[in-house]
Amino acid sequence: MLPSPLLRGGRYDELMGKYGRDAAATGFAVDVESLMDYSKNNVENNQIHFVVIPNKPSLRREAIHLTEWLRSSGFKVILDLNLNPQQKELRLKENRASNFYGVILLETPRKLKLIESRKGSGKEFSNLEELLKGGI
Repeated sequence: MLPSPLLRGGRYDELMGKYGRDAAATGFAVDVESLMDYSKNNVENNQIHFVVIPNKPSLRREAIHLTEWLRSSGFKVILDLNLNPQQKELRLKENRASNFYGVILLETPRKLKLIESRKGSGKEFSNLEELLKGGI
């Protein structure tokens, strides 16, 4: 529960006239400090378990399916469909510095690779069930 609203807004019709143009206007502001306090207090509840990354565009459908299945099983998952090699390297580097289970790379429809955060090691699996039994 938040002690105060994170977002506030209203109508500012007269404000535009002060700058030479009468017009209807609305606006809002985000209370960034309250948002940061809330996120710091709820880090454990927002813990990401996995990042799923397909290695090529033809694996996007499988990556989406895998992500949906993991989420429906209670895991918190980031799906990264950006196939940029630099972005992938950044995700892997973030993984080494994080506290979540790891990055799941879809290399082929029958080959998953889990790069574990805690150990920094990679393990290959032929399907999701195998990964969940032996990888976590």
